[in-house]
Amino acid sequence: MMEEFNYDEVLSKLLSAEYPETENFTNLKINDFFSCILDKLKTEISAPLELFGILAGVILLSALAENLQHQKGGISQVFSVISVVCAGAAAVQPVTEIFLQSVEVLNTSANFMVTFSGVYGGILAVTGNLAASAGYQGAVLLLCNIALQVAVKVLFPLLKMGMGMSLADAVNPAVSLSGILQLVQKVTVWILGLIMTLFLGFLSVQSVVAVSADKISTKAAKYAISGFVPFIGGAVSDAYAAVLGSMNVLKSTTGMTGVIALFMLLVPVIGKLLLYKIIISGAAALSEIFQLDRLKRLFQHLEMLLSVGFSVSVSFGIMFTMSTGLLSAFTSL
Repeated sequence: MMEEFNYDEVLSKLLSAEYPETENFTNLKINDFFSCILDKLKTEISAPLELFGILAGVILLSALAENLQHQKGGISQVFSVISVVCAGAAAVQPVTEIFLQSVEVLNTSANFMVTFSGVYGGILAVTGNLAASAGYQGAVLLLCNIALQVAVKVLFPLLKMGMGMSLADAVNPAVSLSGILQLVQKVTVWILGLIMTLFLGFLSVQSVVAVSADKISTKAAKYAISGFVPFIGGAVSDAYAAVLGSMNVLKSTTGMTGVIALFMLLVPVIGKLLLYKIIISGAAALSEIFQLDRLKRLFQHLEMLLSVGFSVSVSFGIMFTMSTGLLSAFTSL
């Protein structure tokens, strides 16, 4: 089945809502979507492995130079600095590219959520959830604006600045920038924690209140139809309930489609961040084995920055998906 649909094709169809009229696509199961994502990650794993090979070579050459210290210490110090510069040149470029890709994916996710919120909000309104629809669209627009402003203009620029400080800290141990890098990490965690707490708390409370109000309105409408339409009021009320039931099916299907689209959009870039984090962590461990303090400090700082980037992508991904999942769950009660 999956040989007819690769990751890029399935994702483009989900984001554009232009589904191919084929039985194969409509019969795709959830494990088929996971297969698409795994195939995408398999195509991306070669670059991190290549980077690890380069970093391992630099580490081994630097360890060889350290063994010459008892003969010519000056050569060892010079080669140690050169090793840090070479390792930084090899690692900073792919790490910067994955950060830029993360920004692009968050931007695409935010744009998709803005469009999707209009469609899903319209379906919520048709199913009688007028208050929930208005609150959902407002919350999603607020989240998307916050995500773009905070991630693009604050968090990721801090990470790119941190990479430069990591290289400077490793080249010149006399000037320690570890405290500033740790501050960047703490500020990012605080910002993410504050945004997630406020947004999810607000969305949960707003959803509960709005859904309760909508249920009262729906029951009042059914009672009014049943009581004030002569002779056939009960039948009209039952027909109204049947229409709402069928629209609830459409609501659940649309919500699941949006969640799957976001999942397929975000998981590959999150997986790449995790792969690079593992690779850099392995390089740091290898440097520690050979007691190469400068390289170890460089790799540890890069690993910390990748962890922060990973947290940013995961946090906003959770908020994007939970904004739809929470409301779908509350309106289904």
